[in-house]
Amino acid sequence: MLSWLLRQLSVHNFTMFDLQNREGYCYVWHEGEGGLDSDEFASLVVSHLRSLPSTVESVILWSDGCSYQNRNAQLASAIMTLMQSNDKPNLEVHQKYLTKGHMQMEVDSVHAAIETASALHEPSS
Repeated sequence: MLSWLLRQLSVHNFTMFDLQNREGYCYVWHEGEGGLDSDEFASLVVSHLRSLPSTVESVILWSDGCSYQNRNAQLASAIMTLMQSNDKPNLEVHQKYLTKGHMQMEVDSVHAAIETASALHEPSS
């Protein structure tokens, strides 16, 4: 009767990596705050772009082929809307996609660091 209380909460992570300053940015939320739809990811990317200093004039978004995260019309539309607004008048955004089979991205190093750190904190059996 209370089995729903025993279910684990799903937690999601979307990571962006700045190649220039070698910093990773993890956006983390649980299933009660949002899902894994393209609009969530588009909101995260646009929010990240808005947070960039005004001195940043050009951004290249390297994306894998994951259609619900970054290869979809919602993200393209959200970026276009940002570019047409006055929020970032000097910002130019280019999105490029990795070729299938060549999916090594810098964010993978961030994910590996998270896995290593979480393994150190797992309770021993």
